[in-house]
Amino acid sequence: MNRCPGTALGTALLRQLVADIGINLNTVACVSGRRWGLTLPAPAVPYRGASMIRVLGLLFLIACAPVAPTSRIASSPVMVLITPEYPVIRDGVILPLHTPVPFSTEFLSQQREAFGSGENAQDQCNRMLRYELGKIEFHEPLTAFGTVSEEFSSTPDPSEIKFGQPSVTDLFGSGGTSATTHLVEIAGKEVRRGNSLSHDVAELQSGRLMPDDLPIHVFQYVDLDGQSHWVTENNRHLTAFRMAKKAPTRLLLLTRSDLEAKHGANSLLRVLNRLRAMPGGKPSTEMFVRIAGVNDIGEPRESWDWDAPFGFVVR
Repeated sequence: MNRCPGTALGTALLRQLVADIGINLNTVACVSGRRWGLTLPAPAVPYRGASMIRVLGLLFLIACAPVAPTSRIASSPVMVLITPEYPVIRDGVILPLHTPVPFSTEFLSQQREAFGSGENAQDQCNRMLRYELGKIEFHEPLTAFGTVSEEFSSTPDPSEIKFGQPSVTDLFGSGGTSATTHLVEIAGKEVRRGNSLSHDVAELQSGRLMPDDLPIHVFQYVDLDGQSHWVTENNRHLTAFRMAKKAPTRLLLLTRSDLEAKHGANSLLRVLNRLRAMPGGKPSTEMFVRIAGVNDIGEPRESWDWDAPFGFVVR
């Protein structure tokens, strides 16, 4: 990479300028920022009368520095302070608390447009916690999770079945290449694939699609606190029912052995991994739906990507 001949001189001037104005390099990145409308305080920077020549040297250094590829997050990031309420995951690593990290302005704008700026703090925290935890792929021993029952202690009420993952795509699978449902086979056939949520919701509401056409596969999950829940394995189907304000009529009960016999997206470990990515490791009565847009660092995403932005919530 070619550098301007004056870069070394500019570097020296920069070091002197930093000493003159008293900037702590560890806080340079946290000049100011917003976390969902809350302004973070700017650090105090005492000015000690740096000379004009040093300021010009700094500008010269900036002008001569090698140009890195630009991205949305590099051009206009919003600094978000990590707090104990929810972690921030980048490249599969949970970043340390009380650290300012850049978020894409476009991503945050999408979220404000989808959910509004008046949302209460608890809803914001719940959504961001789901978003971040949904990006982690857990590979922990099964003892780190709750358990799936082999025998059932109750009969599921269709209105009480809960969701078993943080979010779903707004599309059903297409040709097995993206967002594939990987449903339990019935009579050797996968039940649904290739439609959007809105399509199946409209079909359910019009009566062209009957509730029996969308079976819900459920299992009994006992969390680490000993609470028992009926949880769906095919989360998009249950999301379509909740959006259509309809109750499922065809339930297929799965035991632990049934899940242990599966491979791929609906294997026992994968099902438990998805529950592990839920706040508190518990299933939920609400589901966030992912849409096409940009992720938290400004990269384009399709709705089947786990770090795609949330478009709306279904309860």
